[in-house]
Amino acid sequence: MMGRKPKPRVDRMRLDWVYVGAKEAAALAEVSANTIQRWIASGELVWVRLDGERCNGRPRNLYRLDKVLTLARRVRR
Repeated sequence: MMGRKPKPRVDRMRLDWVYVGAKEAAALAEVSANTIQRWIASGELVWVRLDGERCNGRPRNLYRLDKVLTLARRVRR
């Protein structure tokens, strides 16, 4: 099984959660964009794919704001 790339886990979108893009997540959590990218690469932050029909024709990866804020709070301790 060497050489196989693991597929990232994708969450489903729910109406009762707030979703933001990576740049918005960095600004709201008061962390750098590199920190957000590091959390994504390590699997701590899981994305939700929004197809292009709903967001001006281009697909976006969105992240749950509560998860981002929880990770940021953990880093500050």
